[in-house]
Amino acid sequence: MFLGIADSVSDLKGDNATESHTLFHIDEAFLGLPSTQKQVVVNFQGDGIERGKSYLIDGQLDEKGAVHPSMCGASGEAEERYT
Repeated sequence: MFLGIADSVSDLKGDNATESHTLFHIDEAFLGLPSTQKQVVVNFQGDGIERGKSYLIDGQLDEKGAVHPSMCGASGEAEERYT
C-alpha cells in the first residue's frame, strides 16, 4: 500500500477490456514496498487514472515488480487533505 502521484498512463485496449499501465512516483510507502523505492508500475483493469493526481494504492506485487490493485482493497484517488 502506498500514496503516490500518477506520472504516466498507458492505456491498452484488448478485445473485451481496457488495461492501463501507470508509472507512479511514490510519496509514502506503507506496506509491501521498501521505503527507499521511489517509483512503481501499477496495472489496472479499466480506466479512470489521471496523470498528475494523487492516489492511495492497495495491491499486490507480481513477479516482475508491478503492483496489481486488490479487487476489494482501498485503492482510489486521494483527497486533498491527505496529500
